[in-house]
Amino acid sequence: MKTTIIRKRRWIVAFLLQFFGGSGYLYVGRPKRFFLFVALFGLGLAFTLVSVPTFIDSRVYLGTFFAVWLLLYLTTYIDLFFLSWTQNEYALKRYNRWWTYLVVWLLFPISLQFANAALIPHQQIRPFLIPSGSNQPTLLRGDHLFTDARGLGEITPERGDIVVFKLPKDGQTDYIKRVIGLPGDTVSLDDGKVVLNGKALELSPLPAFVTTDVYGETVQIPQMLEHLPNGKSYPVLDLIPNSFVDNTPEYVVPKGHYFMLGDHRDNSQDSRILTEVGYVPAENIFAKALFIYWSDDLSRIGTKIYP
Repeated sequence: MKTTIIRKRRWIVAFLLQFFGGSGYLYVGRPKRFFLFVALFGLGLAFTLVSVPTFIDSRVYLGTFFAVWLLLYLTTYIDLFFLSWTQNEYALKRYNRWWTYLVVWLLFPISLQFANAALIPHQQIRPFLIPSGSNQPTLLRGDHLFTDARGLGEITPERGDIVVFKLPKDGQTDYIKRVIGLPGDTVSLDDGKVVLNGKALELSPLPAFVTTDVYGETVQIPQMLEHLPNGKSYPVLDLIPNSFVDNTPEYVVPKGHYFMLGDHRDNSQDSRILTEVGYVPAENIFAKALFIYWSDDLSRIGTKIYP
């Protein structure tokens, strides 16, 4: 005759098992709720495939998503707490074995990795970390962005958009720059001023941009507001007057390509350097910057980049 083992369910154990693999519901004898949680978690991953509607602010859209995600977890933990607290006598089931929890704990991150690998090429919302200061002052090193990542060849950039693209040189390295020239445009720089289709872009003075250099010294960099013909404006920096990238030949943007510039004009490797970046094919552009969701400077969180 098989002996029934009775054990008290402890809420702290349920919490830990739920956090590390989602098996807290198995621990308290609720397999249906376990599978429901896994299904809802999977739907959350699938949600990242949904493109942000143009009529909704992307910050509100994603903020709502994370609020719902947080609500799911809070509801789960409250539910587990009461289930554990009220089960004074619990008869262990076949699946209440240490190796069951171990298998779930091992399979959960593996499944996430496979799902992530499968979804990444199609994800509509993807994070991006700014690795350098080439787009200061709009983007700072260490800023974390959400991007509209509809995929290679699916983004149609406009002048002034900040986009993420695969470096034409190797097709692998991710670059993030601002679109200045469209197919057929002529672009050049004359004494630091962008000349687009034969007309210099208007610049308005701004207070100096204050930052810290690699030696820990405070540096003030001249800053101007650059105005595009389509009405978009953004700040740009010019650290070194008349540097070699402040004066360029005229570039003619080929059909199906775009001309990119970094906002920190003397600290950016971009389309001006034909051998390193050059003209970017449309099919290499896969994401458009939306907003900053995290930064060392907390006041920058939520800063909108597009539109």
